[in-house]
Amino acid sequence: MGKPAAQKQKLKPLEMDELIAKAWRFVRERFRSYQAERKSHGRKRDTARRDASRQRHDIETRVRQQLTREYATGRFRGDKEALKREVERRVQERMLLSRETTTRGWPLPPITFLL
Repeated sequence: MGKPAAQKQKLKPLEMDELIAKAWRFVRERFRSYQAERKSHGRKRDTARRDASRQRHDIETRVRQQLTREYATGRFRGDKEALKREVERRVQERMLLSRETTTRGWPLPPITFLL
């Protein structure tokens, strides 16, 4: 086995309390990023739930309005082609999330036979 990283870089090893503090900082940061990701996904699902009854054209119109606001405030940067790709990506994402059966475990609709 090779030398530890601290010896390779000619650094002195960290004290135990510094190691513990560094580990907890990492855990806190991972927790916060995970919670932010879950919150963002929840917001997307909420808007998708409201989009369930809308047609694709209506969703596309709403996405274009949203992107126009983001472009005006400077939150979205890019040219016309990037804007088109982003509209298509967001519309597709919202269409998929707006379906009722996006999660596993949902019961299938009853099968009826016409006799």
